[in-house]
Amino acid sequence: MKDVYGVFDDGFNRLASLREVGFKGCFHLAVDLTRVAAYSDFKQGLLVAEVLEGIFSQIGPLFDRYDIPEDEGKKIIDIIIQDLSSLSSVYRSDSSAAYEILADLRLAATKFQFKCYTTWKTLPRQRRANDEGVA
Repeated sequence: MKDVYGVFDDGFNRLASLREVGFKGCFHLAVDLTRVAAYSDFKQGLLVAEVLEGIFSQIGPLFDRYDIPEDEGKKIIDIIIQDLSSLSSVYRSDSSAAYEILADLRLAATKFQFKCYTTWKTLPRQRRANDEGVA
């Protein structure tokens, strides 16, 4: 049986495959990590999972709603993957470094959100409906 750190290590590995899993998959994985942390009284893990849950739930839908240039989409995904990699190596032992990484990640995600709202056009409603599987 895995301990809570083993579950989180596996979770970080899966989250790092953001390009393959997608934001929805990462969001659901973050929710699962939140649940594991809460039931295990793993405070550090709960903070990490909650922040990641918020990021994935807020950033993912923007790709369906806004006409984001490919290079900008790649840039935020690269930042998330890099920060997840850094976070996975320190979350157990260095809470100060983990906090700094989470703060940087949250800041990058929030700036990306603001850029979507102020810079890029929304996709036509029909295109969004088709992308979401709604006719």
